[in-house]
Amino acid sequence: MEMPELQWSKNAELTAMKTSTRSPSGILSFRLFGVTIDVNLGWAIVALLIATSLASGVFPTLYRGMPPAAYWVMAVIVVVGLGASIILHELAHTVVGRALGVPIHHITLFVFGGVSQMEQEPRTARTELAMAIAGPLLSVFLGLLFGFVAELLHRARAASAPADAFAYLATLNFVLAAFNMMPAFPMDGGRVLRSLVWIVSRRLDRATSVAAMVGQVFGMIIVALGIASAFGGQIVGGFWWVLIGLFIHFAARSSQTQVQAQHLLSGVTVAAVMTANVDAAPADITIAEFVERCLFVAPHRTYPVVRSEQWIGTISAEDLLRIPRDQWPTTLLSDVCTPPSDASAITVSDDAWSAYEHLLRGAGPVFVFDGDKLAGVVTLHNIQERLRLIQQFASDRA
Repeated sequence: MEMPELQWSKNAELTAMKTSTRSPSGILSFRLFGVTIDVNLGWAIVALLIATSLASGVFPTLYRGMPPAAYWVMAVIVVVGLGASIILHELAHTVVGRALGVPIHHITLFVFGGVSQMEQEPRTARTELAMAIAGPLLSVFLGLLFGFVAELLHRARAASAPADAFAYLATLNFVLAAFNMMPAFPMDGGRVLRSLVWIVSRRLDRATSVAAMVGQVFGMIIVALGIASAFGGQIVGGFWWVLIGLFIHFAARSSQTQVQAQHLLSGVTVAAVMTANVDAAPADITIAEFVERCLFVAPHRTYPVVRSEQWIGTISAEDLLRIPRDQWPTTLLSDVCTPPSDASAITVSDDAWSAYEHLLRGAGPVFVFDGDKLAGVVTLHNIQERLRLIQQFASDRA
C-alpha cells in the first residue's frame, strides 16, 4: 500500500527553508547542505547539564589525577562532538531521503536528541528502510572515526585529555547507534521494523500498527527501568529514562493514530467534512462594527474577510487584541486582516487528509472553495467527528 502524496503548500516549504541567525523555536539556526538546522533551547540546557555532569563527576571518576580544567576541556569536546554527531546522524537520514524523493528541509536538535522533519512519509517500504538505517550506520562510522583519532593522539603522546575525550565520544556514538536501532517506532529501529513488516504484508497501516505497538511496549519498559533505577539510588538518571520512555510511548501512539487517520480519510473529500454556510465578515466595516455584529454573535474565533464575495483574508480575535482599542472605530477589517495563502484554502474536491495535515500543524481553520466561491470551513473538530463516525459505522476500513 502506498502512502498518498501529502498536499503541502509552497508557503510552508519556503518558511522551512528560511535562513536566520536565530531560530523561532530555539537559540540558533544555520544551514548545512541546504538543510536548516535549529538548535532548540531544550538541547542547550541538556548540553550544559551533560557537560557539568561529565566535568564534575564522570571524568574525575574514570580518569583520575587530572586538573579540573582538563575535565572541562574533555566535557566541552564531548558535548560539542555529541551535538555534531546527532546533526550528522540526522543529515544521513536527510541525504538518503532526499535522494529517494522524500523532501526534508529542516532538522531540529531538541531535548531528546535530533529529528529530521519530513514533509511527507516515505512512499515505499524500501525507501523507509534505506532512510532509517542510514543514521545508525553513520553513527557507527563516526564511532570508528573518533576511536581512530583517539588512538592517533595516544600514540603521538599528545595531551591525554583530548585523546580520552575522543575515545569517550567514540563510545557515545556506538551507544547512539544501538539506542536508535531499538525497535520502538518512530525511532530508527522502529522504522526498520515497520518497513520489514510493510514489505511482507504490503500494508502500511498494518505495518504501522505492529511497529507502533512494539514502540509503546518498549517505551513502558524503559519507564519501568527508569523507576527501578531511581529506587536504586540513581534518581537523576532514572528520572531521565522515565522521560525518554514516556516520550517514545506517546510518540509511537501518536504515529499510529495519525496513520490510521490517513487510512480512514482516504477517498474522503473535503466537502464531506466541512461546515457549509460560513459566517464571513465584510471587508469595509470597522473593527468596532465587526466586534458587535459578528464576534459576539457567531461562535467563531477566526472569520474569512470578503469584499463583493471575493475572499481577501482572515481575521481572528487574537488579531484584534493586538490593535489599540481606540483605533477600532476607524480601522477597517481590510486594513488589518491576514492575506490569504495556499496553506489556508483548498477546494471541495481536495482530499480531507490534506486539510487534516494543515490543522495538525496548528495553523487555524481551512477555508474551502467551490471555484471562486467560499463554500465552507474545515476545523479539527469537523474531521475528528468524521473519524469517530467512520470508526463506529465502517470499522472494516480501519
